[in-house]
Amino acid sequence: MNISPDELESLVFSAYVSYEKAKDSYSHSLPAPALVLRDHLGLLAIRILEKRHDIGKMDTDAMLRELLTIIENLHSSYDAQHIN
Repeated sequence: MNISPDELESLVFSAYVSYEKAKDSYSHSLPAPALVLRDHLGLLAIRILEKRHDIGKMDTDAMLRELLTIIENLHSSYDAQHIN
């Protein structure tokens, strides 16, 4: 099963809207910048994947493996910065 770029974009947008609604229900203050960065690493990973590959033509398994590798690299970079 392959997911189209439009379907992926829709999924990411839906997740973001859900996140924003949940966040707003708990607090009206701004989260710490490090938390915003941490919470958006997945979206950044998707954007990186889109720049590297034509995701509309990628096999789903290959897409997920590559996305996992990108996320692991982003997490390593984030952790190396000792961002708290």
